[in-house]
Amino acid sequence: MPRQIGVGLVGAAVLCLPAALRHADGAVATLPLHGYLPWALGVTLVAITEEALLRGTLYTALYERFGTPSALVVTTLAFALLHVPLYGWSVFLLDVAVGFALGTLRAITGTVLAPSVAHTVADLAGWWLR
Repeated sequence: MPRQIGVGLVGAAVLCLPAALRHADGAVATLPLHGYLPWALGVTLVAITEEALLRGTLYTALYERFGTPSALVVTTLAFALLHVPLYGWSVFLLDVAVGFALGTLRAITGTVLAPSVAHTVADLAGWWLR
């Protein structure tokens, strides 16, 4: 379990890197701490639920029937399409890349824990990295 958590934290760092680089010069304002806790609880619940459904249930079913490539492709596209109503088509390719990264963590570790940690930590960091 510590390995999967470590892999998930590395995955979160990779997911956060582009946004963190935008903040490196200090030109992008960050959100204040007020309101973070209720937002963080909601984001955590959503991230864990998405991972349980996509990289847990769906990935496992596809993996057992069709193998890793199919499970990775379908869950990646499902993740990206799931986020279209929230963020629009303009970031579809970014969501594909994130979904692929999370699916790769699932494939590498064989569990949903690493992508759950990566997704949750990256979303929580998003409060400051918008």
